[in-house]
Amino acid sequence: MINRNKSFQSLKNQVFRLLIFLLTVTLLLGGRGNAIALPLLPEQLAVIDRATATGGTVVEPVKKKNEVSSPKILEDAQIAYEKAIQATKSAIDDLKAQLAAPSLDKKIIEAQQDNLEDLADNIDDLGEKVSKFTKKLTKSGAKLSETLQNNLITLENSLVNTSETIDILADDTERLKDNASPFLKTRVEKTIDAVKQTLQESDRAWQELISSATTELEKTSTPK
Repeated sequence: MINRNKSFQSLKNQVFRLLIFLLTVTLLLGGRGNAIALPLLPEQLAVIDRATATGGTVVEPVKKKNEVSSPKILEDAQIAYEKAIQATKSAIDDLKAQLAAPSLDKKIIEAQQDNLEDLADNIDDLGEKVSKFTKKLTKSGAKLSETLQNNLITLENSLVNTSETIDILADDTERLKDNASPFLKTRVEKTIDAVKQTLQESDRAWQELISSATTELEKTSTPK
């Protein structure tokens, strides 16, 4: 691969931050007064006090040096997701600029092809990790609401769909290097529109997951 934008180079790290967030939310949603002991969870990021169910307070997470709190992890995960989406939109904008130019710059086209391929792979990897994560939660006996479970599945499916559509765009972009015909340009433009639609679906799925997780987290931390 040739030179890539830094946003793409850091995407894998961002993906892992998102999974950390999902683990943290699940830990907190274990029910009033009961934290979930998840398999393969390296450190307990937060513990809900057993007194919470009867009007007590939530115990502050025990943090080690360089360890971040759950709210910070949530914030980092949101930022990571936004950067991933922005990186995709940036690649699309660069590609559209090339389509509108009098002549194509093959080096730029090749760079965008590489970027799109990397994005497709990384987003697909995220979808697979969400799938494995959801299966592990089921096996662990974690008590998740039907809404939260459905939102996890929706997010997984939307990420996979986004990855596949971006991969198609990468293939079409590769063809532009040798054949910049009006027909192919039109095809690329239509594929770009399809990618934009899948990005909107992924964004909506992410927001719905955040909303449902936040709602249930409020339920576990609100005294009765």
